[in-house]
Amino acid sequence: NLTYCKKEIYPDFDCDTCKWKGNDANISSGKALDWEAIQQKYIEQIQEAFAPIPIAEVPLFDDEVVGLAMLRRVGQKVYEEKNPLDIFFNENPIDIKKVSDGHYKVRVRLPFMEHMGLEPKILKLGDDLTIRIGDYQKIVALPIFLAGMESTGASYEDKWLSIDFAKAK
Repeated sequence: NLTYCKKEIYPDFDCDTCKWKGNDANISSGKALDWEAIQQKYIEQIQEAFAPIPIAEVPLFDDEVVGLAMLRRVGQKVYEEKNPLDIFFNENPIDIKKVSDGHYKVRVRLPFMEHMGLEPKILKLGDDLTIRIGDYQKIVALPIFLAGMESTGASYEDKWLSIDFAKAK
């Protein structure tokens, strides 16, 4: 599950724990509407980047989230009536398919990277695959049968980084 604080960017005025509640000076100044539009833009980016992972909203609390009591409050907002032990999303973030003899495709789910306009750098050492995109780095343990193969290219395909492997020449 992904949880973000909807109120952190800008709290709604009807928030039950919000310090801004009823502050008409800020509502009439127009800043509230600007901040609300900015907040909505970021919420949409989060939803697009992490879909289909379930996303929970957490309000901005009057107190800092420290200690067991506050963690319980956050848990109640995140899970509501759901059992926290349930599985809410079940998708493998790595997919390996045989294309033909000696040619495999490894797909790694990176939904938020495709629109960043950065080229992936792929480094394979033994059965470890290192993916670098800008400041982001991910290491993927590959199955042993890919250890003797070379990466022949990478591209984005619908929120997945697709990496081709072929037998070393």
